[in-house]
Amino acid sequence: MRKFILRSSDGKSYELEGKAALQSGMIRDMIDDGSPEDVIPVPSPGDILYMVVVYCQRQAELDLTSPLQRCSWSLGFIGKLDRLTLSRLHLAAAYLNIDNLPAVICRSMSDQIQRVVQNYPLFRERASNSSVRSSASLSLAGMVNSTAIGETIDMGPRRFLAVCHWEDVESTYKVKKIADRLNNCDLPPSDVVDVVVCPPPLSESFIRSFLRGDFQLAAEFLGSDDRDPWELDAQLIANCGIPWVILGHSNARLLGGESNEIVGKKVAFSRRHGLKVIACVGETMKQREAGRTMDVVTAQARAIAESVSKWEEIVLVYNPSGHAMTSYQAQEVLAGLRMWLRDNLSPEVASATRLVYGGRLRGANWEELILQPDVDGIYACGAMLEEFLHVIKLAEKKG
Repeated sequence: MRKFILRSSDGKSYELEGKAALQSGMIRDMIDDGSPEDVIPVPSPGDILYMVVVYCQRQAELDLTSPLQRCSWSLGFIGKLDRLTLSRLHLAAAYLNIDNLPAVICRSMSDQIQRVVQNYPLFRERASNSSVRSSASLSLAGMVNSTAIGETIDMGPRRFLAVCHWEDVESTYKVKKIADRLNNCDLPPSDVVDVVVCPPPLSESFIRSFLRGDFQLAAEFLGSDDRDPWELDAQLIANCGIPWVILGHSNARLLGGESNEIVGKKVAFSRRHGLKVIACVGETMKQREAGRTMDVVTAQARAIAESVSKWEEIVLVYNPSGHAMTSYQAQEVLAGLRMWLRDNLSPEVASATRLVYGGRLRGANWEELILQPDVDGIYACGAMLEEFLHVIKLAEKKG
């Protein structure tokens, strides 16, 4: 019987064969296509991949035919895992297209979020008195016995961030019209949400005379590839009294040719002049289809980490180029980014850094999006003004 070797990102290998292997849609496709490959690299660590293998083996042994039975058993399998581990498990299960498992993980995560929302006053009181981290363990027929699989990250008091970027607005009349629309909206208290608007270049002073004082301004850093203009641009933005700067937007990366290293250096110059940074990371549709999303976004985050020693006042925006995401897909990427921050910088940085979704949303279920555990805000372009105002009103539900 044909065997398949699953190889984790940290070099561990696991075998799947027979019915267990057929739990994976990827493997079934390989068999149907006549692919001779037997080794499948999976961009997940060994402990997570091992859980996927155990799941496939147990599903094959139980041979549950009823969808209700499969769902019930699967929920019992993952029922004790924390959200961070569930996110990592979902990435591996979705990559291998494991039957039923990704959907069940999403349901479990949704149930956890609902419990937190329903018990939020108690949750907030407990969180203010302690920062206990709990580890999750999985015991399945003695196969994994009291083994720590993952650790939750203390979510901390991260204030929701709503950013509106008007990059496609040209006339002064249109800028004034958007400002009027913003001025007429009701904002939640400042301790609940930071609302940042980025008008077109050279219109910041103009818009400041019209916009209410409870909106914060941002400027897009448009410096060239030369080091000196970076310094001058950062200093000019700071001298104008603009607190925020936007870097690494998908248009700047794709159309302007900004490399990861250039974005990292611009972040360093901006922080040197006291600017708060909204740094965008994201993949193209081609990179997503090739399964390279996390490789791309973590490489972009790494370039920033290599340029700055402190992460205070740095926000990461997941800004995919040209493709809409579901709420759960956005959560997957942001959870992966938070894990990368934890593993490569520190748990404290991972807990404190605000992670924001900055792309189009498939299904337009904004409430579902903002209730995802690793979504700390939204980044909207000018064409999304109504969605932006809608999400601001929903921000209080995030807590």
